[in-house]
Amino acid sequence: MTKCNQIHLQKLWLISKDRLYSFDFRQAFNGYIVSERLLSLMDDFEVKNWEKCKLNVVINP
Repeated sequence: MTKCNQIHLQKLWLISKDRLYSFDFRQAFNGYIVSERLLSLMDDFEVKNWEKCKLNVVINP
């Protein structure tokens, strides 16, 4: 992917009726959602070549 095709996001918002998500790795948004636990391990082992941005979850009952 060239630089002109990359989108640099600072935040993503997920609005959901679900109250609990239990996974470490999920494909979504043309990318991946990882748990904080998995992200921490990736940082500990210095896994490179990933763009990161914060995913904010809003529960909409």
